[in-house]
Amino acid sequence: MALVIGILAKRSGLCMVKGVTALMAGRPILLIAILVCGFAFWFVVPFSIYPVKTINYPQYGANLLFFVGGLLFGLGAGFNQGCSVSTLTRLAQRDIRMLATVFG
Repeated sequence: MALVIGILAKRSGLCMVKGVTALMAGRPILLIAILVCGFAFWFVVPFSIYPVKTINYPQYGANLLFFVGGLLFGLGAGFNQGCSVSTLTRLAQRDIRMLATVFG
């Protein structure tokens, strides 16, 4: 499954950072496509007819650490000019600079 996700991520270029970068350049369609796909997935899954298995996920309330972690993740993604999947993809393509992200 990880192989399929990696191949799809590389071929499609669906990365939130790229979507925001395109939005800032006046081309909002990539970001809109990413958001529509995400919302459609989260809307369709709860209403699926044949749920395979019920999974109880833990729920956590938002607190200061939640926002600090999101800010740090966003800054790191902006610095790398890519999300975590594209960072790992570039590392797999021998872009050694991405090691700073993995170990940082």
